Amino acid sequence: LSCLGQNLNTSLSIGEISFAIVIVVLGLVLFALLIGNMQSYLQATMVRLEEWRTKRTDMERWMQHRQIPQPLKQCVRRYQQYKWVATRGVDEEALLKDLPMDIRRDIKRHLCLDLVRRVPLFDEMDERMLEAICERLRPALYTRGTRLVRELDPVDSMLFIIRGHLDS
Repeated sequence: LSCLGQNLNTSLSIGEISFAIVIVVLGLVLFALLIGNMQSYLQATMVRLEEWRTKRTDMERWMQHRQIPQPLKQCVRRYQQYKWVATRGVDEEALLKDLPMDIRRDIKRHLCLDLVRRVPLFDEMDERMLEAICERLRPALYTRGTRLVRELDPVDSMLFIIRGHLDS
């Protein structure tokens, strides 16, 4: 495109000049698309971050209004921070809730079926029963030190630990 400072001669061929112009224009269009996609991504991230900050501020005001003790406030803050890091502000349950039942069932099956099959209690069950279990699974996050079940409490749920450690 430029021969400034070089001993190259520019082409006078219409075909080569047209090719160079097309390449430059395509490069500019692709660069503009890249910048536009990055802007959309950053905008979506900033919206989720602002929503998270608003929820955090509301929670702080509520805890102050209700005079929640400081150790309990720290637990709430730690949970909110952990949830943000784990999900980046995306609420999976809300996303799935808006989908039609058949798509929701297929997604839950894709996400959970292998996990359920690894449980020895369920390895003899038929496919329909495993799919029914998958439909009822809900993701949950717990921070370090959370008590999931207490001694002598009735058991009303089953937990699958995907990441982390559980002390008994």
